[in-house]
Amino acid sequence: SGLALCAANLGHPEEAERLILDILKVDPQNPNNRVRYNQLGLVYLMLGKYPDAIDWLSKSKAADPDAAGPSDNLSRMEWNEIGLMAAHGAGGQLQEAKAGYAAYAGRWSHRSVWRLTTYFTKAEGALPAFRTAFEGLKAAGMPAFADETIDEHVVAPAEPKPAGDFETTAIAAPGAQTIVTGALSDALRKGAPPIVIDVGSGAAVIPGASWINDTFPSADGQTDLEKEILRLSNGDRARRIVVMGNSVFDWNGYNATLAVLSLGFSNVSWYRGGEEAWAAAGLKADDRRDP
Repeated sequence: SGLALCAANLGHPEEAERLILDILKVDPQNPNNRVRYNQLGLVYLMLGKYPDAIDWLSKSKAADPDAAGPSDNLSRMEWNEIGLMAAHGAGGQLQEAKAGYAAYAGRWSHRSVWRLTTYFTKAEGALPAFRTAFEGLKAAGMPAFADETIDEHVVAPAEPKPAGDFETTAIAAPGAQTIVTGALSDALRKGAPPIVIDVGSGAAVIPGASWINDTFPSADGQTDLEKEILRLSNGDRARRIVVMGNSVFDWNGYNATLAVLSLGFSNVSWYRGGEEAWAAAGLKADDRRDP
């Protein structure tokens, strides 16, 4: 099972398929096979075998009673639904794909195609059939990118907010300015560009930015952030700092902004749209995720 996961992550879906099918032959009654059905369905998406993907994802869904309510963290149940929509859309079954998305969006909101792709490795995302599968999600009706200007009137907490992966953020962090994509792009082209700290997934890191792969609030994150920001600023707490995370639907960038302010920096901006908004604008970025 571990080898199958490694094979898929490294972009070798044929090997992953063989290994998972071997497991199912050896241990066909294992209750954990619902996990393997899901893995196999996603592997078939990578291979472009969309009818097979639908069969196995449907088996996983049937074997995994859906008793849980809506969640802001991705679950296997949700990946079953995502995979089914992608397979139907990529396979030309648009009526089924759109019906699936209509039901899905009412339960799991704030998702976008770009953001979901960041949960996979670069090798997986480079597979042509897998890219086609994500195009199938767009055909189903899922937005390609989140809107960085969305305002759902969320109260801005003064303290860090531990949250799920897809919760709408406030439009401003207390003590910091909110900066949008165009303004940040302009600032980076000028003579004294700001220091950019990225605490997102690493899928679209602005060239020259410092990527800190930590969760905030956490002791490790605070330590890593303090070391890096003091190094970059030479201890000058008047330097302009821009902090960003994954998306407008991600509190990690907000929490990291509060962490920077707690270190005594006075000229801090929060790039609320994060990596997703930068990618949506088509601006140059580095993918620093695992190969």
